Amino acid sequence: MKATLEYTLPKDDTDFYNAVNGSKLNCILWNYNLWLNEKIKLNNSEDLQNCKDKLLSLFLEQNIEL
Repeated sequence: MKATLEYTLPKDDTDFYNAVNGSKLNCILWNYNLWLNEKIKLNNSEDLQNCKDKLLSLFLEQNIEL
């Protein structure tokens, strides 16, 4: 399978940036989620759990699996 994305720069700068850096942003959020998990385990914090739940709900709203 192949896919070709074409952008009209500079008009489509934001879309181009998101396409090029999407995997990096995903990696950052994945690591942040793991960090939150560790902090929740160590501190048993309801506030941190609420932060994690919010993060995951934002992903679900955009149909993104972390």
